[in-house]
Amino acid sequence: MSETIKDIIDRLRDGDNVNAEKAFNTAMAGKMNDALDAKKVELASSMVQRKVEEPVEEVPGTGMENDEEQELAPAEAEAEE
Repeated sequence: MSETIKDIIDRLRDGDNVNAEKAFNTAMAGKMNDALDAKKVELASSMVQRKVEEPVEEVPGTGMENDEEQELAPAEAEAEE
C-alpha cells in the first residue's frame, strides 16, 4: 500500500477527518495531473502523425500530371479509331 493511502487511513482512524481530506485531495490532484499530462502527450503525438501525401510527377513536355494524362488517354484512343 502506498504511503499516501496509509496516511489517509491512519488519519481517519485517529478521527482527524480534516487532514485526511487534505491528504485525499492532494493524492487525487496528483493523479489528475498525471492523467492530464498523459492525455496532452497523446494529443500532441496524434497531431504530429498526419498522413503525408505522395508527390505527384509531371509528364515532361505536357504541363500535365500523370493522373491527368491517364484520364485523357482513353479519350484519345477512341478519337484515333
